[in-house]
Amino acid sequence: MSKISINLKNVFFTIMMVLILFSCNSRNKNVGKDYFKITLIAKVLEDDKFQVFYTDEKNKGYTENKRISTSVNKSQDFQEIPFLLNTIPLKFRIDLGENGHKSFVEIEKVILDNGNAKIELNSKVLHRFFKGNIYTEKVDNGYYRSDVEGRYDPFITSTALLEKKIELELK
Repeated sequence: MSKISINLKNVFFTIMMVLILFSCNSRNKNVGKDYFKITLIAKVLEDDKFQVFYTDEKNKGYTENKRISTSVNKSQDFQEIPFLLNTIPLKFRIDLGENGHKSFVEIEKVILDNGNAKIELNSKVLHRFFKGNIYTEKVDNGYYRSDVEGRYDPFITSTALLEKKIELELK
């Protein structure tokens, strides 16, 4: 083999490696635009179903087509309850069950992740970033779920402070 063909192979190999590196790097930069993950680390003592409702448009309410549901198995231990969205929401709410359980859900933390950056909110600061509704009562490191006049729909909603934090740190 001649020196010219060996040099051409080296040049070709080098160009291919550079192209591969750049394509991998640009793919990682776009990860944040492809998904947004909300992970609730919580202790749930009954089998239930949790949901996240979200909106990515200003002045729009929550709708069924922008909802992610997941089944939650009872456990004495903290567990990860993940919700994978295809967009970074402007605001969202986490429904803490729909099976009518009148019980405490202990939340260790909520993690918001866009693939490039994360926001971790531990139980000590959770009340600043989420507001409960009439079916939830903030107690220590979590929320007590109950019914009101026979109705049941416990959830926590992102506050304006959290929405601003997401805009500044994850968009």
